[in-house]
Amino acid sequence: MSKRRKIIGAKVRLLVNVENLGGVKFEAGEILEIWQAYRGYGLKSQDGRHITRIEKSDFEFID
Repeated sequence: MSKRRKIIGAKVRLLVNVENLGGVKFEAGEILEIWQAYRGYGLKSQDGRHITRIEKSDFEFID
């Protein structure tokens, strides 16, 4: 069996530009943290911005 990876709190890099419903934009290449994993992923930045329902294909994990 493979070792399970902790998802909540993991650092990821965005691969696409996205915008949340409030109009806050997230640029491709930005480093974010996963804080939610329900119906897609919820990501937040260090300065408090957040976005929900991001598909796994829109970001990559950073080791």
